[in-house]
Formats: sequence, C-alpha cells, structure tokens
Amino acid sequence: MFYADSWDGENSDIPRLVQPNSRVDVDKILHQGDYSTVFRGTLSDSDGTHVDRVVLKIAPFDILGAESLVYDSKLSGLGGDVVPKFYGLYYCDDIDGKEIPCMMLQAFGEPVGRYIESMPQSEQ
Repeated sequence: MFYADSWDGENSDIPRLVQPNSRVDVDKILHQGDYSTVFRGTLSDSDGTHVDRVVLKIAPFDILGAESLVYDSKLSGLGGDVVPKFYGLYYCDDIDGKEIPCMMLQAFGEPVGRYIESMPQSEQ
C-alpha cells in the first residue's frame, strides 16, 4: 500500500495532483528491472472513494525527475488522451523504511513491451 501523504511538496517542482492521505492498493507488479519497478493499483481518496487505476514507478530520482518533468511540460496537454495522466512525483517508504522516489501515472493503454531506447527515434 502506498500513501500519497508522503509527498515532499516543499522540495519539488512537480505539482501535487493527489489529495492528502490518498492511498494506492497495489495488485500487480508490471515490470521489475535493473533500474525500476512498476506496480499497478487502485488510487482511492482518504474517504475510500475510488479515483483511478494507476501505475507506480519506483526508480532513482534522476530517472524519475527527468521523466516527470517531461510529463508535466511537453506532454501535459496530452494526459489521459494520448499518454497516461500524470499524477505526480512522490516519496514512499521501501520495506526497510527508507524513502524512495515514486512516480504515479494513470494506468493507460498497453505496455510498450520493449525498452524505449531500442526503438527507432520516430517511434519514441
């Protein structure tokens, strides 16, 4: 379970789009690689109201920070139509209690199925 109230809004340029005390109940691991793990779950408000199906990407901050800025700038007008809706960049605790960065996106479409870096530039 992920709680969105762990977001560090005072030290982030990424806007907060999730209500305080919201939570994500994770139901599946979609990807586990060398640098990132992606989970799927259901985002609910603090009162338990279902908000959306989401994915949580856990990765080093330099990777998530750069990716988050792209979603928040160049892709912001396309969220929910062409690309997943961007819910924000948060911090959550790993199993050892260590804070780790986590990007939240709307569960949207089908996974690319291969590393984007290996795709032709026109498809990226």
